[in-house]
Amino acid sequence: MTSAPASGSGRLAIAGLRSSGDTLEVDARFSPQAAGSYTLKQSAAVELTRPLPQTIVVRENASVVCTLKRAAGAWREVGR
Repeated sequence: MTSAPASGSGRLAIAGLRSSGDTLEVDARFSPQAAGSYTLKQSAAVELTRPLPQTIVVRENASVVCTLKRAAGAWREVGR
C-alpha cells in the first residue's frame, strides 16, 4: 500500500485497509529509528471517499491505538 518517511524518526507504512459494515479498519506499521534523547509526535492525514464510515479503527503494529467515532465529533470534514 503506502509507505512514507515519518519526519526522519522512522517509517510509517499502511499495511492494509478493511471495511466491515460502517467501520473502516486501518492497519499501520511504524518502524522507529534507533532511540535518541528526544521525543517526536507524529501526524497523519487520510482522505476518504463518500460515503464516510461512522467509525475508523487504527491499529499500529497489531494494537489498537485509536478509534474515531464520527457521531462523537472525533474528526471533521474539510473541503465540503
